[in-house]
Amino acid sequence: MHTVLVVDDSQIELMMGKALLTKLGYAVLTAPNGQEALRIIQKEAPHIVISDVDMPGMSGLELLTKA
Repeated sequence: MHTVLVVDDSQIELMMGKALLTKLGYAVLTAPNGQEALRIIQKEAPHIVISDVDMPGMSGLELLTKA
């Protein structure tokens, strides 16, 4: 099973993304910000990262360059 990490500062977007991807058969991890996402990426090594671009603190683009 492939693992997907969904990163978004909106709780609603995290819940919707997790529900949809779970129904499609993915194992889904979520993170509310870039710092938490980096921690999860280092620990869990997800196959796919889906990230919001505009987040406070660390943008999604910055996250993907650090991952």
